[in-house]
Amino acid sequence: MFFAYEVVSNLALGHLKGFLERGEDVNNIIDSNHTGFWLNANVGYLPGQSRWFSNYYFLWVMTKLGSNFSAISDWIDGAVANGRRGHSSISRGPDLLQHFLNMSDGDGNPVSDEEVASEIGNVLGAGADTTGILIMATIKYLIENQSDYCRLQREVDAEHRRLQLSAGQEIRYTDLAKLPFLFAVVQESLRLHPSIVYQLPRESLKSGTTIRDQLIPPGVSISVSAAAVNRSVDVFGSDADAWTPQRWMEQNAGGGGDSSFTLESSLMTFGRGSRGCIGKNLALVEAYKYTASFVRNFDASFIDPKKNGTVTSYWFAKIEGVDVALTSRLA
Repeated sequence: MFFAYEVVSNLALGHLKGFLERGEDVNNIIDSNHTGFWLNANVGYLPGQSRWFSNYYFLWVMTKLGSNFSAISDWIDGAVANGRRGHSSISRGPDLLQHFLNMSDGDGNPVSDEEVASEIGNVLGAGADTTGILIMATIKYLIENQSDYCRLQREVDAEHRRLQLSAGQEIRYTDLAKLPFLFAVVQESLRLHPSIVYQLPRESLKSGTTIRDQLIPPGVSISVSAAAVNRSVDVFGSDADAWTPQRWMEQNAGGGGDSSFTLESSLMTFGRGSRGCIGKNLALVEAYKYTASFVRNFDASFIDPKKNGTVTSYWFAKIEGVDVALTSRLA
């Protein structure tokens, strides 16, 4: 999770917050984000819910309950203020914050700090946990299935040798994206454990909507669970509930063959169509890079095989309590 937050922090704000260096949830930012999404999932249906989150007494109660609800918003607001004053954190070029600060509205006026903070919040709030959960799920499934763990190690090691890289060099994403079993492992993890399980609703058209010959009246909320679609036996077969990365390799990996194309086009983890996740490509880069580096550098096993983690579902399907023993392979 710390890795994913650092990547998105650097991309969005142009600096590393220190999650990896310090090995902790800096200023309880991650916990604050989790609290916010938990509240959205559970309070979001109440009338006038948006006013709750800006109510002083509501925030005071949340603080007394142990939730630093404002930590992530305080971080973002501070970054926006610094960016507005021209305090750049990096020299390699503009980050997303600078891009948002340079935006203007339809009349050519600069956008407000509140609008910039909202855009940055979308990047940080939606882009870090989702990818962190994907990476954790992938590693967890591999540890549970050691034959696949070893198979992926062999594939990554072979690619490292093919590219004639030195011991400290990492494989570039463009090369990792061509590895068929790594592709299969990440796809299967995306399928079995979608990071977002909240059924983001849409409203049927004013003229009504027809789904499978069933007329849905106008103005009706419609939602679908990615977890349910991803485990459809009609698409993924009778073993849809099982970890089987080989299903993605039945024909040409990456969607080249009819079978794998059908599977990939049916995957709902990132959504579909115009409302699909715009951060999909970044998430895949992180997952490929982290997973390949992890299995190349370490052998891994659960400290207690009976305690392989629990999943808490509200907005995210958060994985907790996974204690892992690591042994260096390259020392």
